[in-house]
Amino acid sequence: MTETSLRAVFTFDEKAKRFLPAGHNLTFEKAETLATRLHEKGPRVATAVQPLRHKDHGYKNCQACKTAAKNLSESDTGISEDHTAESSEEPQPPR
Repeated sequence: MTETSLRAVFTFDEKAKRFLPAGHNLTFEKAETLATRLHEKGPRVATAVQPLRHKDHGYKNCQACKTAAKNLSESDTGISEDHTAESSEEPQPPR
């Protein structure tokens, strides 16, 4: 597995109106499984490519994940220089 194949997963906290880390250092398959499971529970979910493995062991305290979540919350179009966003939302039909 190459480092660029790693993914981070984020969920949207409706009360706080921001994304929060939900997992990191995941393979594509594990990230998709987690994103699908979380999305079925209702929250908005986004995944991001990680060019490098995050050194922090837990995603909740990972500074790279916190920064990426903050940037995703602010822009909602991209997350940071260290991540590439991949939205898991279903496209909405035009109104």
